[in-house]
Amino acid sequence: MYNIEACDTAKQTLVGLDGLMDMVELKQDGYLEDKARELTERAVLFLEEMVEQGGYFAAVERGMFVDSGLFPERNGDGIARKIEGGIGAGTVIKREPDYMAPVTAHFGRNNVAQYGGDPANPSALIGGCTLENPEKIVFIDELDEDDNVYLRMDAVKDYAQPNAKKLKPEMEWLADGTVMLTLCFPAEQKIAEAAAVECARRMGLKDIAVISREVLHRAEGTRIELKGKVDFDIDVSSLVIPEEPVLLSEEALRAAIEQKPMRVVCGTIGEDEHSVGLREIIDIKHGGIEKYGIEVHYLGTSVPPEKLVGAAIELNAGAILASMIISHDDIHYKNIARIDRIAREMGVRDKLIFVAGGTQVEHEAAKAAGADAGFGRGTHGNHVATFLVQERERRSE
Repeated sequence: MYNIEACDTAKQTLVGLDGLMDMVELKQDGYLEDKARELTERAVLFLEEMVEQGGYFAAVERGMFVDSGLFPERNGDGIARKIEGGIGAGTVIKREPDYMAPVTAHFGRNNVAQYGGDPANPSALIGGCTLENPEKIVFIDELDEDDNVYLRMDAVKDYAQPNAKKLKPEMEWLADGTVMLTLCFPAEQKIAEAAAVECARRMGLKDIAVISREVLHRAEGTRIELKGKVDFDIDVSSLVIPEEPVLLSEEALRAAIEQKPMRVVCGTIGEDEHSVGLREIIDIKHGGIEKYGIEVHYLGTSVPPEKLVGAAIELNAGAILASMIISHDDIHYKNIARIDRIAREMGVRDKLIFVAGGTQVEHEAAKAAGADAGFGRGTHGNHVATFLVQERERRSE
């Protein structure tokens, strides 16, 4: 689980830093330049001392590496390994000049020409190696009648992909049933930990283990992460898979708007300063609804519901888009209901297509609160544009 989160963080960082140096100029005589010069000097001195000691292996034997001191200071806690002896001694064998290895050419000199092989395709000498043809891999029985690879694979054969008939969550092994929970309690660490374990027990988890504890603040509480196992599986055939929305093509959307223009008023509603999500939906540079020719009037953030509806009336708009991220006490749905009520009181509800959106917005709940549609995570401009065009056509029938 942490590996997944680490990769996600790395990807977000990589994307976020892309083009940074096109926008930022580092000072020539600032802290970073000075620190880079200092580290370079320390590195050169370290390498010079390593040479004086007799080279890399001699430096390893003296524990020069992984010392917590800032070189040239030393704390004497570096990791040392003896040149002679040790658990790896005698395990590395020098390859003879004529050693033949008929495997993929990725691994360098294969010496297959002496046997009539093609150096450009050395593994052809044996009909392809297992790296190129995994089907040639032969699993060797582990010689234990009660615990071997065949028995383990047979026990989970119904979960093997592709086309598995059953599913189980997994973290380490196929269908191991492991799940991870994150819980937060307004209590000190020991109480929070015991409460988390009890929650997991009541959820029916087995083999429960706390894997992380974090005291947020004495006034806030403690976050607990734990893992456990479920003892059930999911029959894939019994799942109800939501259908993917049918989207109009870019050409169809452009044609519909060109034939009958549309004006939209939008903003982030209530005491909410989030703007990025809505800009993704409307801005042409993000592939938003402006891309298809829809005229957009953006009112900004923390827009009162009355102002949103009032602007729609003043501009004679055909639709309003209300974005909301804050969801405490279901304030997002309360604001949806408030917009619907205001529009009805002003006598324009039937003239306006009302779309609500946000990370915590669910379609059915948004409709129940008074919107014509609700869009949540994963929504793009073409989803909203398709709904606006199709809803307008539906109303005109």
